[in-house]
Amino acid sequence: TATNTDVTISYGDSYATSALKFIELEKYYKVGDIVLFDGTKVSVDDIDDYQIDQANKPIAVIGTVLYGGGSGLGIGFEIGETLKWAPEGTLGFDTCFEDIAVTVTGEEGNYEFEGDLDGSDNWEYICSVDPEGSKVPAKNYPVFNFALNYANIAGLENSEYAENWYVPSVKELYDCSINYSIILKAFKKVSDILALYNFWSGSQSASSYHYACLV
Repeated sequence: TATNTDVTISYGDSYATSALKFIELEKYYKVGDIVLFDGTKVSVDDIDDYQIDQANKPIAVIGTVLYGGGSGLGIGFEIGETLKWAPEGTLGFDTCFEDIAVTVTGEEGNYEFEGDLDGSDNWEYICSVDPEGSKVPAKNYPVFNFALNYANIAGLENSEYAENWYVPSVKELYDCSINYSIILKAFKKVSDILALYNFWSGSQSASSYHYACLV
């Protein structure tokens, strides 16, 4: 059985959106493992021989692991195209969300992050700062709206993965990006979205609140 706290990501040059899920299971994970609808997994070591079974469809690829593999961040397969973090003209576009701001220093391969490290409560914080705008997330926060509705989009309504998908912090997203080549091998069994897009995070840039962070 699995106990879940879930995650979501967004991406794009014309920014698309996908989702991450934080999966805590009684089994251990490796980066690149494919998580299936019934909670089991296909090991990254067995992906070459894996054939999709729609009766037990793949729902995520493990992008990074925590606690020695006891938990993993899973990247979902569905996308939402041309979504914005907060469109120009909305309160979210012109607001400094201090508690989800992040400062990134260093250079490629050795970045350090200060501020927003865990994206799981970012939407709750946005709602507290913009209680009226957050009532209409499809209009005012499209990326977060995708995360809020991800279970319906992915057909997971009646599964243990139906709740708590969220837009990850840029730190969580970066931790996944380090493993890109391994993740991509698993994704190509199901989808090409990782090859097509960059990814939004749920973190706002500490240097300018008109910018959200992406990888």
